[in-house]
Amino acid sequence: MKELAKSENGITFYRLEHPAEIDKFRIGEYVYFKKHLGMSDYVANFKSWLRRKNILLIVAVFKGTIIGWVMNERWNDCSKDAGPVSVLRGIEVHPNIKRKGIGKVLFLLSSMILVGYIITKPVNENAKRFFSSLRFSSTQEDSPIELSNHPGYMALNVGTGNLIRPIDGITVFTKNISQCTNELFVDEMAEIKKEEAMRKKHVSSENNNACDGKNLRTGSDSNEKNSGAEEMKKTVISGQNTGGKYLGMQKMKSPCQCGTLYAKKYLVKGGRKGISIICSNCKKERYFLPLKNK
Repeated sequence: MKELAKSENGITFYRLEHPAEIDKFRIGEYVYFKKHLGMSDYVANFKSWLRRKNILLIVAVFKGTIIGWVMNERWNDCSKDAGPVSVLRGIEVHPNIKRKGIGKVLFLLSSMILVGYIITKPVNENAKRFFSSLRFSSTQEDSPIELSNHPGYMALNVGTGNLIRPIDGITVFTKNISQCTNELFVDEMAEIKKEEAMRKKHVSSENNNACDGKNLRTGSDSNEKNSGAEEMKKTVISGQNTGGKYLGMQKMKSPCQCGTLYAKKYLVKGGRKGISIICSNCKKERYFLPLKNK
């Protein structure tokens, strides 16, 4: 169990990890999922979910009682741009405390943990309006998720900047949030760490080269440098116009200036061959990792 956040009025938000953790809490008398979806035994359902892999179950607890929950499950398939996809299976708040913002906090916490995309199928018009307010979309335009195969579903890129922001009245424990991401997205996080190490190595090498040759630069060298920069400016305009091969999406350790934590990787060929890391939201290049010519 990991404590993810706490509100000013004493509500604590946890990520549950093992079935036995359910027994530490009482569960309120819920109505909607019980009445309309046949979910009569919440304890059994929660425990069953926690026995499966790739499950993210977050609960809101007040005075020992679970007053809200959200469950996401990662799909085996990725999006068209190789991003991980999670499906939001359910989100519910106790009927006595609806419209207090608890459902939104549960969703925002899960979106901070998840990488790539979330899809969900609203069960009614109220649910559809709720997800629309969170910027889910059912349109096909520029969507990396083939929603035509999933009638009624809506999709959201969790890398959009509107999700990366403080929540009023809530203290978020970012270290625990990051640990949850690392546990759920082992391969993606390993790739990010590998590329971060490559970037640091490249920056260190560039600094050493700059110091060794600082007295040997000529006007022609400067022109070549400017020419190379201009070429990259033309080549890497946005994530859609690199002319290179798309390599997938990754979560960054620090947000872009626009506030987004997610970026796309492209293999760029031509005058400067390397890996271009581009913000998934504003399309600006975060950094470039040159590849040595063999």
